[in-house]
Amino acid sequence: FLSAAVLFAPPLLLLGAVGPLAIKTLSSRLEVVGRRVGFVYALSTVGSFAGAVAVGFFLIPALGLRAIVFAMAAVNLLLAGSSLILHRRLAGSLLVVLALGVAAAPFIPRAERSRAGEKILYRGQSLFGQITVLDRPEDRLMMLDGILQSGVVKPELLSCFEYAPAMVSLALAYHRDLRDVLMIGMGGGVIATPLRRMGIRTDAVDVDPRMDLLAKKYFAMPDAPGRFFAEDGRTHLGKSTEKYDAVFIDVYSGESTPAHLC
Repeated sequence: FLSAAVLFAPPLLLLGAVGPLAIKTLSSRLEVVGRRVGFVYALSTVGSFAGAVAVGFFLIPALGLRAIVFAMAAVNLLLAGSSLILHRRLAGSLLVVLALGVAAAPFIPRAERSRAGEKILYRGQSLFGQITVLDRPEDRLMMLDGILQSGVVKPELLSCFEYAPAMVSLALAYHRDLRDVLMIGMGGGVIATPLRRMGIRTDAVDVDPRMDLLAKKYFAMPDAPGRFFAEDGRTHLGKSTEKYDAVFIDVYSGESTPAHLC
């Protein structure tokens, strides 16, 4: 709590002062104060709505949180610097230079930190959390916000979880002529991979569009037979007209199954 207060209180205090200062600047006469207050708050509300939609649906998937934070910091510095330059203050030029440095920071390569023998193959942010693919001497893991999501052992690159081959064996025992399968929640493809290797058409659905690429690139999941659908499992089932011999549900949000898929 104390560290959060130290980190967030100063910038939030300064940003909170923008509204009153804007109202003071716009209100040259007492009789127009009410109208100016309404204008500032209306503009703030529209900006908050547009910002929330833009960040949630477009900016996070396209840029990631790190780039967004640096970009917003650069914009604030640039606005402040421009204002000071208009008032012929030397500090304005310094802030503009600082803004350019902050804007360039996300493009500076970072040295990924990992333990001895470990290598980070991929790290990316989306609406659904930060995914990290970690390569270790004996296995390869996929982490979602620090929680183990998928894992395979080397050199076969088959699941390190016992449940995955058990689910495949159970389906084959129940339906010996298994040909068409739907996989809801694909992750690293620990169930889809052995099924496709056996020639069984395996359609996979995952809410995170990155999973198909990551499963193929880092976890040796075959391209075919089968298709990939980047959408919510329940939404897909509601509109799909396909018929399958078996349906696997392997979906987690954190460490629990999303309630709407139960």
